[in-house]
Amino acid sequence: MKKKKATRLYNILFPVWLLIVLPTPLWLLLIPLNYAIDCFVLRRSMRDSEDADRICARSSWKICLAGFAADLAGAAFMFGEMLLADRFFPDFSDKIGYGLSMDPFFNIWTFCSVLIAVLLSAAVIFLADRVILRKDGADPAAALKAARNLALFTAPYLFFFPSKLIY
Repeated sequence: MKKKKATRLYNILFPVWLLIVLPTPLWLLLIPLNYAIDCFVLRRSMRDSEDADRICARSSWKICLAGFAADLAGAAFMFGEMLLADRFFPDFSDKIGYGLSMDPFFNIWTFCSVLIAVLLSAAVIFLADRVILRKDGADPAAALKAARNLALFTAPYLFFFPSKLIY
C-alpha cells in the first residue's frame, strides 16, 4: 500500500503593517486620521512662515498622498524581504517571516529590517514633502523644516507593533 504524503496546514497571519497596502474598511478611519495628523504637523511647522495658510491649504492633500506612498515603500521593502528570505534562505525564512509579520522584536535581524523600513519611509516622506512644499511656494528653510518634522512625526512606527498581540 502506498504511503500518504503528509498534509501541512499553514496559518496565514495578517501583519498589522499590511493594512497600509490592502484596502480595508479600516481605511475609512486611517485616511482622515492620517490627513489630520499631516495637517497638524504641517501647520505647526509652517507657523512662522508668512504664507503658511496658503501653502498648507495647497499642499496638505499632496503631503497626505506622499505619506501613504512612503508607507507603501516601507511595507514593500518588508514584503520583498520576506519573499527573498523564502527564496534564498529557506532555513531562516520562517524566523524572518514570523519576525516581520508578527513580532519585530523576535530577533535582531527582524528588528533591524523593520527599522530600515521605517527609515526608508521617513526618507521618502522627507524628500517628497520637501519637493511638494518647494513647488507650492514655500521658502527653502520652511520647506526643509516642515519636511523634516513630517518625516520625523509621521513615519510608520506602526511597523513596530507586534501583530501577535492581536492574533
